[in-house]
Amino acid sequence: MSVNTLGHAVNQSTGETVAQFFGPPNAFSNEGDVLSRCLYHLSEVIIRGIQPDKRGGFLGGEFGYGADYENDVFLMHPDYQDVECDCGVSKLRERWDRHGGCVKTCFSRLCLKARKDAEKPYRAIIDWLCWGRNQLPWLSKETESWQRQIESFSKQERAAEAKAQADLAKQMGVGGGDAWACTCGGKERWAKWRELHPHAERCAIMLPNFWYKPNGLRITWYKWIGRDMKMKPATISGEEWGNLFHECLNSLPPDAVSKAKTEAEAEHVESNGPEYKEAQQAGMARMMEVLSAPESHGAPPEKRVCNTCKKVEFGPPSWSTPLFWECDDCQKKRGAAIKRKAMKAARELGIVLNVVTA
Repeated sequence: MSVNTLGHAVNQSTGETVAQFFGPPNAFSNEGDVLSRCLYHLSEVIIRGIQPDKRGGFLGGEFGYGADYENDVFLMHPDYQDVECDCGVSKLRERWDRHGGCVKTCFSRLCLKARKDAEKPYRAIIDWLCWGRNQLPWLSKETESWQRQIESFSKQERAAEAKAQADLAKQMGVGGGDAWACTCGGKERWAKWRELHPHAERCAIMLPNFWYKPNGLRITWYKWIGRDMKMKPATISGEEWGNLFHECLNSLPPDAVSKAKTEAEAEHVESNGPEYKEAQQAGMARMMEVLSAPESHGAPPEKRVCNTCKKVEFGPPSWSTPLFWECDDCQKKRGAAIKRKAMKAARELGIVLNVVTA
């Protein structure tokens, strides 16, 4: 799998590299291809010249997420992870989607229930073990002990699910061991219904991230250009792509292209000057110091709000705040509730848990 080398941290005294940072590939990673770089450049021209408020950053680069633009020649838009159907078909599918059209007595639905029932007691125990492990010092021997028990119960959970599925399959005469095997004809009805009710071509969830209209070329990516790219048709010659790319550029307003070029040249001169590089190095060194000990650099106390009781507390500053945070009282209550469920599940299974919560 290709990776993107994002940078490295260097000990200023010894010159030793103390950390390297990696991420998924993007348009300008070591294995970035010509197609990805051209799409990035097209996105850059559109954003610099027409949509200056659409700059991105971080792993995809400033212009790597794609512009939201369309004209008579091409369409480009980012990979919106929360995009929803706007042609109405998804609403029609809601009554089918939950079980794929299968009735309650179908093997696929009975198997799903059997597996959930079989895993339930093990899941309660695993949840408690995970909670207890997370209260212990990271990489300690106690943590390793809890982790081994989590892995052991996870194996037992999977075995219980497989046995429940096999027993039901034998009872209903279903061969092959497929958990989604349909015995009511619902899957066929569902497939036929979907064939007769496709999404509209211009539905938001059907549009590619790049669409060249004259020949129908469609390209998709995951989050940013250069990551998990797919193209239809799957192949295109270098000459065809070159002509296509220049036609897309020439279809943009000339004043937008000129503005983008002027801005990019000015930024290139500035970013290659000695003052910029010195400021960048100083800023990186300062950032690493603050990340290592934010409380020693004048950072104010950090406000935290308990997700459960909404109690407000002020604690030492940190460079990352968890999305879900609980006060000590709520953590203890939640831990006790999780433990009660685990003990009940252990009694149902006839086993004794030989660990003590931290």
